[in-house]
Amino acid sequence: MANKRMRKLIQNSQRQSRREESSNRGVDDENESQYTTSHSPLEIQNEEVNEQVENVVMSSSQSQQRKRGKTTMRDIHALHPDHVLAVEFNERGQPYGDLQPMLANFIGTIARNGLVLPLHFLDWRKMPTNRLNDAWKLVTARFYIPNHHRRVIIQMMGVAWRRWRTEVKATSYNSNTPLEELVAIQPIPHGLTPQTWEVLYNYWKSTESQENGRKSSRIEIQQLSRRSRKKGSATIDDEAIRIEIVDRLLQDKPEATQPLEVHEEAFREVFGPEHSGWVRCLGACALPSQVFPEQCKRSSIYWQDYHSNSDLAEKFNEMREKIKDMELREAQRQTKIEQMKKQMQENDQFQNFARMAAMFANIMQQPVPSPAEEDRYPSESVLSHEPLVNFTASVGFSVANICNGFEPVQ
Repeated sequence: MANKRMRKLIQNSQRQSRREESSNRGVDDENESQYTTSHSPLEIQNEEVNEQVENVVMSSSQSQQRKRGKTTMRDIHALHPDHVLAVEFNERGQPYGDLQPMLANFIGTIARNGLVLPLHFLDWRKMPTNRLNDAWKLVTARFYIPNHHRRVIIQMMGVAWRRWRTEVKATSYNSNTPLEELVAIQPIPHGLTPQTWEVLYNYWKSTESQENGRKSSRIEIQQLSRRSRKKGSATIDDEAIRIEIVDRLLQDKPEATQPLEVHEEAFREVFGPEHSGWVRCLGACALPSQVFPEQCKRSSIYWQDYHSNSDLAEKFNEMREKIKDMELREAQRQTKIEQMKKQMQENDQFQNFARMAAMFANIMQQPVPSPAEEDRYPSESVLSHEPLVNFTASVGFSVANICNGFEPVQ
């Protein structure tokens, strides 16, 4: 039933996306249905690992009861890149709606992929950034998720990744068996590499890991069992008393006050202040800075409202458009400056030519002395045996330059 419902949702989303494409581009429905799927090598590896995990679980033992195996989400992996699924998010940044289970299951398949998010890092906070970027690209290739929801998706991956490592330990690890014997008895589980399995075995065998994962004593188990019952039945003892106190506080509050503020005040008064980094009863990814921005000590660092995410995106787009406009104006201004420089150079050349032409005209208008006067009064240049001053060198122009376009001599 779940698979049929998932396929139906995918088909509905595909039909909706095709209608939008046909209305925007004017393409017929027959042409829209003809496409070829293209996948990156990382996505192909992800599908192969999911198939290996499913085959290992299904073929573990023929005598055991047949199980459904791991969720592989083949329908989602087979989606065309142009037909992504749009996920809705609430005011706290948490995904909801019909596509939320698909998104969670798809993230689980990525978390179980040792090629994308290996288990040998031992701590999710030490996962390399390039690994997280690859996982984020795999999600955004199948789901339309804005970038400001990346933190929520990465947090969901971390939860699924830790849950997967816990399952590997519970189903395949034995503290009383050495690694060599364990590998000889059964193959390396869940498609893990030998290096990853060795790192995990040594970590679980270490003293620190045993201290963190030790079994609880009977007294601790008794204390835990008194707090709640199995299968979600009513809480007892302390929790029931606290709920009764909250009901009494709500009855004593005046009716004119805001209901939400009254409930929050009564909750904090009975159950104490919120923990750092998360808010109780609101699920994963709910931060105090989003739910209680006015109570955050470093309010300048946190976003005051979830809707500011979309506002920031709009402002960023506006600033990007303004920057493009400024760059265009700067390019136009540089072009005008170059044109003005060129005009100034042409004007300077014309003015130089005019001055030189005037000087040449004045020289041509001077009377030429007769040969007798030259012999009678020799010039200083003749007496010093020096050549006459070159007109071209002194003024920068020659008669040939004037005839060829009045360009200065270089």
